[in-house]
Amino acid sequence: MSLQALRRRWRFERAGQGFLNPIYFSVGARWITWLIALGIVLFQAAPPANLEHAWPLLVLTALQLGVMALYLPFLRPRLGNAIGYTENNPLLPALDILASSAVIWLSGGWRSPFYEYSLTSVLAPSLKYGLRGGTFASLGYSLCFLAAVACSGPGMAAVYNSDGRLDGGFVGALLNPFLVAFFAAFLAELLSRLEREKARVRDLAAREERSRLGREIHDGVAQTMFMLTLSLDACRELASRAEQTALEEKLGQLLPVARQALWEVRNTMYDKAALLEGETPFSEALARLVREFESVSGIPVELKVEGKETALPVAQRVALYRVIQEALANAFKHSGSLRVSLRLTFAPGETCLCVEDTGRGFDPSTVRPGHGLGNMRTRIEELQGQLSLVSASGEGTRVQVSLPGG
Repeated sequence: MSLQALRRRWRFERAGQGFLNPIYFSVGARWITWLIALGIVLFQAAPPANLEHAWPLLVLTALQLGVMALYLPFLRPRLGNAIGYTENNPLLPALDILASSAVIWLSGGWRSPFYEYSLTSVLAPSLKYGLRGGTFASLGYSLCFLAAVACSGPGMAAVYNSDGRLDGGFVGALLNPFLVAFFAAFLAELLSRLEREKARVRDLAAREERSRLGREIHDGVAQTMFMLTLSLDACRELASRAEQTALEEKLGQLLPVARQALWEVRNTMYDKAALLEGETPFSEALARLVREFESVSGIPVELKVEGKETALPVAQRVALYRVIQEALANAFKHSGSLRVSLRLTFAPGETCLCVEDTGRGFDPSTVRPGHGLGNMRTRIEELQGQLSLVSASGEGTRVQVSLPGG
């Protein structure tokens, strides 16, 4: 990857979610703490025992941060899956905390110029896993830091002042990771709520746009289709009076096509998300669907809702709604039925549906999997339900569905 391509990738990540990724955020903070360590080393602002291996450690930590900074825009797209290095692996923050504690140990323990650098190792798990992750990370860091200080050259003796009292800064060093972790977890929760709010606003905007389009279609295309249907019906009537048999037959063929097109337009132009997600009782959604079907097809539908209606899961509402749509569409397009009955029954532990027409019927073995009711059968079975199709030539069609729950 060229330098220019890498810069473009960086800008893309920075402009999007990638910049809020815990890796980027923590790497940015850790580069600042690395500069603090560099300043301490340059100005010799630490005891000689803590500066002995400072320069090699500065190089190693800079290489570590460089790899982490290049991970999102460069390494992850090419090597991430191959080497198993993913942000969702909780072992990575643990290894980072251990490596940061090793830097404290190698740089002489207490008074190490790399304390701030190692402290920021709790940022990524706090941002990624929230309060629980931050608590575990800060507790683990404090224990590792204490062990690194105890095992270093000066050991625990360095944390006591000349008068034998424990250095107050050492106590703060053990508690600082909790402060950093809790603040990062709070920031992560704010960012999460902001994303949810943005998604909600986008959803509301999309619903409003779909509603606007639905009104435009209703006022334009749907009304035109309705007038076309009425005109074709009137022309067919005039042709029959004038004994124009051929014309009457042709218009008779066009009339159901126009009605079918009108049904499909009106059935798809409304946003049903609110109905299917529980904002409206399912029986009301069916009543509206039946009214639309009757007004377009001219076929009466007898709708019965039996039992006490319960709030169905979204997946079940969607599946039942699609089955009913498909059954009504088939009754309209293929059966020649003069009447359709639709019965929805809410029983303890079960929700049942029956759609029956009085049309010409067909051989169910001719229904190909993956088409129409074949898709509906798959959808119902995925919900641990059952769908049966009963039909015979001249005896109409009955679709029955049973779903657990209710």
